[in-house]
Amino acid sequence: MQELFRLIASLLSVALVVLIPLVVYGAVLERTLFNPDFYKAALIRHDAYERLPVELVTEIVRRTLTQSAPVGVRSLLNNVSTDDWQNIVRAIAPPEWLRGVMESNTDALFTWARGSDPYPRLSIPIGPVRDRLRTGPGGRQLINAMLEDQPPCTPQQVQAMLSTNSLAACAPPTNLLDRVAVLLLPQIDGLVGEIVTATEPGADPSAREIDLVAAIRARVGGEELFQRLRTLRDVASLIRAALPLGMATVLLFLGLIHLLAVRSWQGWAQWLGVLLFITGGVTLIPLLLVPAWLEQTFAELIARPASARPLLAVIHLGQWLAEDFSAEMVRLAGLAGGGMILLGLLLLILSIFLPAGEQEVYEEEEVEAF
Repeated sequence: MQELFRLIASLLSVALVVLIPLVVYGAVLERTLFNPDFYKAALIRHDAYERLPVELVTEIVRRTLTQSAPVGVRSLLNNVSTDDWQNIVRAIAPPEWLRGVMESNTDALFTWARGSDPYPRLSIPIGPVRDRLRTGPGGRQLINAMLEDQPPCTPQQVQAMLSTNSLAACAPPTNLLDRVAVLLLPQIDGLVGEIVTATEPGADPSAREIDLVAAIRARVGGEELFQRLRTLRDVASLIRAALPLGMATVLLFLGLIHLLAVRSWQGWAQWLGVLLFITGGVTLIPLLLVPAWLEQTFAELIARPASARPLLAVIHLGQWLAEDFSAEMVRLAGLAGGGMILLGLLLLILSIFLPAGEQEVYEEEEVEAF
């Protein structure tokens, strides 16, 4: 019978070596990737609301918008420097407004993740941006930046502008800036409409909101993406539900091993010390692999040609989230694994001073073998 008890205790011990790290990393996921506050804090920590819009403008406007613009407007837009874009974007899409948009979509995504709807409700209100371009300081800053460094208009160019309501690649006199603004702003708003229809095919160019779900579904592979998200939602729900069960199972296995195979305080300290030491080491192994793998993955993405990779702003967003996830994983799992190793060593030292039971199942050689 004792041999059977030994076998059962050994199997339960092996199961604990696997189960305890799974519970630890399940708790890490619950505090990071399955928590909307993790994403909100990461975006603030990396100053995303200041940095991402400028990167998006630099890559989208100069690569897409300027290609679809009329020749005169295209040449003027190409004249806008990165520093000018930074000021303009801050004026038409203030960081506080962007933060509200991002956090509301984050909350909507996690509300969907806890439900059963096939698609989340995600959108970008483009109306406030168009309003700031037309009537706010951002529009005038854009016009000034477009005309900066242009040669002064000749009298003939000024006359042509006045008579035909057309634009010329030149800097008009100060008294004509309002007239130029009247000509430029509708064209700029039209280009915003082109971005809207390019983002969400079939949308009204004058729309004041972009439906992100419709935009993603219209792309090749969009439905597959949502299918993966639904699968991930099911996995997250399973992990969330299994976490308390895993903790209870750990306690149950510990109690069974104590009843079946341990007959003294010394035996208990020796067995638990070895178990915690091994389990702590197993818990620390992913910390040597996952952060380095994530870092290499994003470095390879950034190194790809622009035509063969996602938008740089999207890559940077993922990179920041991966960095914060790695740091939090190292902190939480490192504390858990290191704590188990330290506690295991302390128990093994303590077992030296504890009395052995008369019917101890695990002799010293057996503990060392385990």
